[in-house]
Order: sequence, then C-alpha cells, then structure tokens
Amino acid sequence: MPGMPEWQNKNFRGKNLIMTLSCHKLYLPTAIMLVVTLLACAGCKENNTSSDKLGVCVSILPQAEWVKAIGGDKVDVTVMIPPGASPHVYEPTASQMKAMTNSEIYAAVGSGIEFELNFLGKLLEINPGILLVDCSQGVQLIEVEEHQHGEEHPDEHNNSYDPHIWLSLTNTGIMATNICNGIVATDPDNEEYYKQNLNQYLNELDEMHQTFKQGFSNLVNRVFIIQHPSMGYFARDYGLIQIAAEEGGSDATIQSMVNVIEQAKQNQVKIIFVSPQFPPNVADAVAREIEGTVEPLDTLAENYCENMQNIFDLMHGAMAASQTT
Repeated sequence: MPGMPEWQNKNFRGKNLIMTLSCHKLYLPTAIMLVVTLLACAGCKENNTSSDKLGVCVSILPQAEWVKAIGGDKVDVTVMIPPGASPHVYEPTASQMKAMTNSEIYAAVGSGIEFELNFLGKLLEINPGILLVDCSQGVQLIEVEEHQHGEEHPDEHNNSYDPHIWLSLTNTGIMATNICNGIVATDPDNEEYYKQNLNQYLNELDEMHQTFKQGFSNLVNRVFIIQHPSMGYFARDYGLIQIAAEEGGSDATIQSMVNVIEQAKQNQVKIIFVSPQFPPNVADAVAREIEGTVEPLDTLAENYCENMQNIFDLMHGAMAASQTT
C-alpha cells in the first residue's frame, strides 16, 4: 500500500527501527522524519522526576524479565500489553501513554506483532527522543504463508513472518543482548554491571536450552497440536512438529479442523494446547473429536524462564504419553 509506514506493514521485521549500536545512532521510519541522538535520550531522563531509574518500555511481559535481569535496580520497566491481554487486539491506555513520556528506551519485539504494527508509530510520536531498540535484530525469522479468503480474494496467499520469536531460548539470548546494548548506550557509566548481569542470564538460558535439547532427543513422536501457531521457533530449536488449527494465524476453518483431527489420530495425540489469551472453542471442538483434553499453555507469562520450563514439561509429557498409547 503506497504511503504505508513500515511498522504498519505486516511483512516489516523491524530492520529500520534498530539502533546501530556500533555508532550509537537510531534510525526511525522516514514517515516520522526524526533524527535521534543519545543526547536527546539523556534529556528525556532529566524530565523523569518520579524516579532516578532508567525508564524502559517493552511490548510484552516476557521482555520485562529480560530487562530486570540485565538492569536490576537501575531500571524501571513499563509493559504495554498486560497479563491476559492479546497482542492481536490490545490498545494502549492513557497511563501507558504517559509512561512513554518518562522513558528513555522502548524495546520493541520487532518481528511484526500486531500491537507494534498498529501502535508503535503513535507511541514513538509521544516521545520522539526515546531510544528504540529492535529486539529481533539478528534473529532468523520463520517465513509463514497467510491465507485470505473472500469474494475479492477467494484463495490468496501472502508470505509473512512468524512473530512469536520470544518462544525460543536461543532467540531470547539474542533479544536480551540487543536490550543490554541499548541500556549500555543510554547509561554507559554502568556498562560493566549490565554486561555482567547479561552474561549470567545468558548462561541460565543456555543451561535450560541444553536440558530441553537432551530431554526431547529421546522422543520418537515429536508432534504436538496447538490452537494458535505460536510455538514454531520452539519447534525449530528441538526438531519438533507443530500442528496448528489456525493456519498462518488466521481463524480456524472447518477444513483446517478436519485436518488437525486427522493428524491427531494419525499421531496418537490426545492433548491440544491453547494459550489463555485466546478462547478455547476450537481446541475444545478438536479435543471432543479425538477424545482428548485441552491444556493451557501460556506464551506471554512474565516469569519467562519459569514459564519456558513449564512449556517444556507440558510438551514433553504430552509427546511421551502419545508414544505409549
């Protein structure tokens, strides 16, 4: 669409929103026509009279743990999408808009989540001096095929990217490093403190990744079924097969549900995972047909490492059970 800002383009992966850390510059979309320097960010901090801490805004809850792990007691984190809300439909509140004016950094997921596609440009206009960090920089995105149905486009296919990059421990290591670089660029006096915290967190992520890798290695049946296709990066990390009722992130159709039911029976899968941010009606319908059960799987919990361990336990248990049925 001509004239569409890049952050409203579903194929946008945040390339032009990343701060080039090697030269400490920030590049924003030309539609905003702003040139931001670190001096501007320092000026924002002077206006933040409520706290001496570095103000960091993030889009989703998992990012909050990364910022806190790196920044410790030197950062104050504001999360845009609260617990239980969906990134697909949530709109920022007045209090969140106000928090933007008192923040020095915005850490965007950068992979194309709908909240950022819809609102990132408006949020940046509130505080044009904010330092924008694209957490997706360096992450290898998974290309997916979107299906559009209707009178004008009876069977149109568009290529996009899976935005759920945080549901991978290896991706999270990259994303946390990008956040750390942004924090250090804004507060270089505490660089050693931030980098030490980052290294500790990266070690924790790596230990967990190795444990998961070993845990999944002995499974024969590596298929899991989920309502919303959010676990593609997790599946890629460990050689698993994700079957989703919602094709390409679109609403489930009768045909897609029939396909899922057939694959569930073929692979002896009896558990359907569903995120609490989505209504479970599709998962419930599939579970009835296969005489299975629906299990909640939170993909947006703030306690990131604890939640990833829970996801591993749920998936490993489901796939191990399918091997014995």
